[in-house]
Amino acid sequence: GLQIARGRASDLADYLNQCDPPDRITRVAQTGWHSAGGETYFVLPTQTIGAPPNENVILNGDSARFGMCGNLDDWKDGVGRLVTGHSRGVFQTSASLAAPLLSKIGLEGGGFHFFGQSSTGKSTWLQAAACVWGRGDNNGLVRTWTATSNGLEVDAPLHNDLIFALDEVGVADARDVARATYQLAAGQGKRRSTRDAKPRPTKTWTNTLLSTGEVPIDGKVEVRGGRTMAGQTVRLVAIPADAGQGVGASDGPGSFDNPKDLADAIKQAACTAYGTAGPAFVRAIIDEGVDEIAERLRQDMAVFREAVVPSRADGQVQRAADRFAIVAAAGGLAAALDIVPWPPRHARSAAETCFHD
Repeated sequence: GLQIARGRASDLADYLNQCDPPDRITRVAQTGWHSAGGETYFVLPTQTIGAPPNENVILNGDSARFGMCGNLDDWKDGVGRLVTGHSRGVFQTSASLAAPLLSKIGLEGGGFHFFGQSSTGKSTWLQAAACVWGRGDNNGLVRTWTATSNGLEVDAPLHNDLIFALDEVGVADARDVARATYQLAAGQGKRRSTRDAKPRPTKTWTNTLLSTGEVPIDGKVEVRGGRTMAGQTVRLVAIPADAGQGVGASDGPGSFDNPKDLADAIKQAACTAYGTAGPAFVRAIIDEGVDEIAERLRQDMAVFREAVVPSRADGQVQRAADRFAIVAAAGGLAAALDIVPWPPRHARSAAETCFHD
C-alpha cells in the first residue's frame, strides 16, 4: 500500500543519509564469534550472546536443529551427572564445549572418530556431546555420514565454532569420507563462480568434528582402494570406543544395573534438558574476558602436552596432542566456571586416557 511519489529521489537520499535509527540489524552467514561496535559476541541460531545494546543479529540458514529445553541445572543433573566418571563421556562432552575456543587460540578445525563394534555405546556419548548445544538425537544436532561432501559443506558454516556430530561412518561412500575429512578440518569450501563467471565468496568455518563408526576412518577410506594420508588421521584422530572396562564405551554401569540402562538414561536426558550448557559456557567466557581466557587455555595446554607427549615425539603426535590438550583445558575451565558437575581434574584425566588409548 505504499504510495511512491516520483521525482523526489533527492529527498529520499537526504532522509537515508540523515536518519539515525536507534537499533541496528546485522545479518550473518554463520554461527560463532563476530564483532560489532568494538564488542565481541557469539551467534547461535536461537540467540546472540554478548551483543552490544540495540544490535539485532539475524543468522541466515536453517536453525531448526538447534534448540533449548530446561535450564543449566536441569542439564547438569541430567547428562552432566550421567557422563561424570566415564572417560569417553567426559571427553566428548568437553570436546563439544571446546568448539568455540579453537579459533581463539589459533587451532585448526578437526576432531575425533570413535570406532568399535556395534552396540558398544558410541552413539550414546555422541548424543551426550551434542546436547551441549541442542537436542541430542537425530532430530537435533546428531547427523549421519550419509550426506555427500557437498552437502556437508552447506551445513558446516551453520556449525562454525560449534560441534559437528556425525554418526556411523559405515553408511557413507568411502570417497565422500576421504574428501569430507579434509574439507571439514581445513574449514574452507570449494571455490565456485556465479553465472557470469565471477567468483563467489568462499565459505569458511572452524568445527569440532565428532564422528562414530565400526571402523577407523582409514579403514573406511581404503575399503575401495583409497589411500589414507597422514593429514587425515591427524585432523580426525581415531580413538577406540571401548573404554576397556568390559562394559563397552562406559567405564561401568554407575548407579544402574547394567550399561544399557545407563545408555537409555543418557539418551532420554539428551532429549529432555539440552542446549543450555554451551551458551552458558560462552557467556561465562565473555564475562571473564575472551583474551584472558585464551591465555589461560594456552598455559593449561602446555602443561598437558608436557605431561603426555614424549620428548622426541613425531610432529604429528604433537599436533594430535594439541587437539587433546584443548579438550582437557576446556573441560577443566567449564568445571571451574561451574558449568559442568565434574571436578576440574576429571576432564584432564579423561583426555589423558583417550590420548594414550
